[in-house]
Amino acid sequence: MPGVLAAGAGLGALHGMVVSILLVWVIAERHPLQEFQGADFAIGLSHFIGHVAYGTVIGLVVGLASL
Repeated sequence: MPGVLAAGAGLGALHGMVVSILLVWVIAERHPLQEFQGADFAIGLSHFIGHVAYGTVIGLVVGLASL
């Protein structure tokens, strides 16, 4: 159970880092709508935290389902 939970959180963190970096550095600079061009550190951090939380919940569900 703890291994699956840690794997879910780890994969969520890895995916969250990639998405946050791409969102803040690449997508925001090239976005055609003005209101989405201002993505900053706080936006990237909120996406990162959301990905970690989602991965943790998925790990918890998978871990509990295997019991």
